[in-house]
Amino acid sequence: MNDDLKIVFKCDSTKSICLVRLLKSAFILLVLTYYESSSWTITMKRKIKTMMGSRQQNPIVTG
Repeated sequence: MNDDLKIVFKCDSTKSICLVRLLKSAFILLVLTYYESSSWTITMKRKIKTMMGSRQQNPIVTG
């Protein structure tokens, strides 16, 4: 069974591509910075247990 979940979407008005990964109990948000070289920048990396301890009603994720 593959434990790696990936979701790709356009994340802002500049049409950047974002990748959300759930891998080994870690939530990672990456933004494609250079299309030609396929360079990704990690915007956020959190362990699931840490995130569950700090629940917010309406969380806002910015990059």
